[in-house]
Amino acid sequence: MYLSSLSLSGFRSFGHKRSFEFNPHYNLIFGKNSVGKTNLLEAIYYLNKGKGFRESKGEELIKEDGDTALIEGRFVNGTASTSHSIRLEKKGPVVKNFFHNQLKKDLKDYKKRAVPTVLFQPTDLDLIVGPPAVRRSFVDRILSDTDFQYFQAKTNYEKGLYKRNKILEHREKYPAGSLREVLDFWDNFLEKAASYLTQERGRLSAFMNDHPHLNGAEFAVEYLGSSFTKDRAREILDQELKYRKTLIGPQLDELAVYKMEGKRRKELSVYGSRSEQRLGVLWLKVNELQYYHQVFGRKPMLLMDDIFSELDLENSRKIMRVARDFQTFITTAHLEILSLIDFPVSTIELK
Repeated sequence: MYLSSLSLSGFRSFGHKRSFEFNPHYNLIFGKNSVGKTNLLEAIYYLNKGKGFRESKGEELIKEDGDTALIEGRFVNGTASTSHSIRLEKKGPVVKNFFHNQLKKDLKDYKKRAVPTVLFQPTDLDLIVGPPAVRRSFVDRILSDTDFQYFQAKTNYEKGLYKRNKILEHREKYPAGSLREVLDFWDNFLEKAASYLTQERGRLSAFMNDHPHLNGAEFAVEYLGSSFTKDRAREILDQELKYRKTLIGPQLDELAVYKMEGKRRKELSVYGSRSEQRLGVLWLKVNELQYYHQVFGRKPMLLMDDIFSELDLENSRKIMRVARDFQTFITTAHLEILSLIDFPVSTIELK
């Protein structure tokens, strides 16, 4: 299934209605800076994810002087086609309405019918060199997109962790016996949610390690989990009371990324060259594509936002070899990228 057309009105910089036709393979969105290339890419992402990749507030998605925005897309699967659309309205908080073939759907049902989508952008280098929270977010996003139970467990864990930390922070409000009783309730609650998070994060890490190769290089991840159990929480309670926060649990998990050199493994965040680090990011993104393909049974869509200005020629070629298997959308200010593409390509110029 691929996106054959898209129309936008009122979305970010697209005030008046604009329509676009797309190729099943490569689609190159080009133009000078600040003409809306990334806005168009974000609209495609939004159509499939139900949220933007730069969105902090819903109001930002609607053109500054407007009250509504509409994103409409048509997808083709063989001889059949379907329509997806999202309407945004400023009504105090922005109201989002999702439609499949003109029938209104809730977000969960809408996303089941959408095309899984992977975004690749220059800031993704943080997946290697950034703090552990970046890698946890990467794993959480993949698992939340593919498993609603994981999304619920993560939501429950975050709410429970907030409550437990507040209790520890204001421990003086609770007599000793009462404090233990209140903490026992949240420890049981958190243990259940944490168990599922740890299990699924480990399973995704194992999937990546089952697909270690990329263009002649070999990579691996190590899942360094911090489990939460009520027994362990009781053991370290004195420390937690001292520091007034929870000191164990999946909020502290780490995912280390390695390049394999024979039997030796090199941690990319510490010892990898810039080129190796970027190739490690590509390996993570390829695994994301493969995982979505396995779970959903249909090929994902690949979005690449101005990444080639950051890459050397060889890594650019490696990415294009990966992209040939998926419907791909590329934003760039430089048409030289066309020399790397050996598939039919549609060019969309924004002015």
